[in-house]
Amino acid sequence: MKYYIRRAVVGAVATPLVAGAYVIGYAVLVGLGAEPTTDVAGAWDNGIFIGVTLAIAFTFLPQSVKIARKLGGE
Repeated sequence: MKYYIRRAVVGAVATPLVAGAYVIGYAVLVGLGAEPTTDVAGAWDNGIFIGVTLAIAFTFLPQSVKIARKLGGE
C-alpha cells in the first residue's frame, strides 16, 4: 500500500512539470511557425490533463499489469 501512496505523491509532483513541459513544447512549435490553436491557458489545461492521466496510470500500473496478464492468459 505504501508504494501506491508514493506513486501518487510522485504523480502529484510531476503533474505541473508535465504541464510546463507541454506549454514549452507548444510554444516552441508555435515559435517555429506552427499555427496556434489555443492560448497559453489552453495549453496549460491540456498539459494538466496529460499529467493527471499519466499520474493515475503510474499509480495503478502494477494492478493494470496484473489484470492484463490475467486477460492475456499468462
